[in-house]
Amino acid sequence: YGTPEYNNFYKNQLKELLTNYGEIAEVWFDGAKDEKAVNMEYDFKAYWDLVRELQPNAVMFSDVGPDVRWVGNEKGFAGETMWSTITIKPENAPGKMSPVYLNVGDRNGTSFIPAETDVSIRPGWFYHEKEDAQVRTPQNLVDLYYTSVGRNSLLLLNIPPNKKGLFAAQDEKNLYEYKSILDETFKKNLAKKRADKALTDQKLESFVTLQNNQPYEINLKRKTSFDRIALQENIAEGQRNEEALIEFWDGKAWKEITKLTTIGHKRLLRFPMVTAKKVRFTVEKSLSPVQLSEFGLYKASARE
Repeated sequence: YGTPEYNNFYKNQLKELLTNYGEIAEVWFDGAKDEKAVNMEYDFKAYWDLVRELQPNAVMFSDVGPDVRWVGNEKGFAGETMWSTITIKPENAPGKMSPVYLNVGDRNGTSFIPAETDVSIRPGWFYHEKEDAQVRTPQNLVDLYYTSVGRNSLLLLNIPPNKKGLFAAQDEKNLYEYKSILDETFKKNLAKKRADKALTDQKLESFVTLQNNQPYEINLKRKTSFDRIALQENIAEGQRNEEALIEFWDGKAWKEITKLTTIGHKRLLRFPMVTAKKVRFTVEKSLSPVQLSEFGLYKASARE
């Protein structure tokens, strides 16, 4: 370690891992180097080129991508403002980026490298029987979904196998209920058949283009109760929304439900229950006209 020979060793180990175990979904370049270790010039370009050659569909993760980036913490939350873009400078490398910067991204960033939020279902990354009573609850897992996927990030949930190579019973039970809760919450979009079809067809390539300060109104026809909103942009054309306002009509005036900043691939908003016949969405600030692909109104599962 500390010499060019280590790079050869590293690549040989990568080759073994990437050719003997079928298709690999993701390759992590952690960057957690011991500060007391000798300095090392890692040949990251050669590592990444090898991954592309041997596993072309694998996603690569590090502070600087090249495909997805660290979110800046291991607690399970992305920034409420979350840009998928960052700017990588020559001195940057895995382990050499500001966690604060990574947690928010950069509206003027030059590289599209979405954040991945990594967190464990247990107190640590590996299985310990003594922690069987400390597995995250289904409700806590749902909260992690909102603070990661719901903030334009990816959720990478660590589930460590036990000494038999199996997932522990409590982990499995909580995961099934976690999925069941999310399925119940997002089963029915209450805006469907009321908003433009392009906003409820679950296709990012169909969208409504919104200019700044051009309210988009949805007439729900009847009083409808909801406490969750889901938004998505057509990210094939980039992230555009910077600030927006969502309101409801109380019969006399428009009242604020919530304000938000970035949307990106997905933004999930939680708030106290609202009952209304009309809802409107207004872009207040954007990089360019917002291509809104999805707009959903939902009522949260009582199990959340």
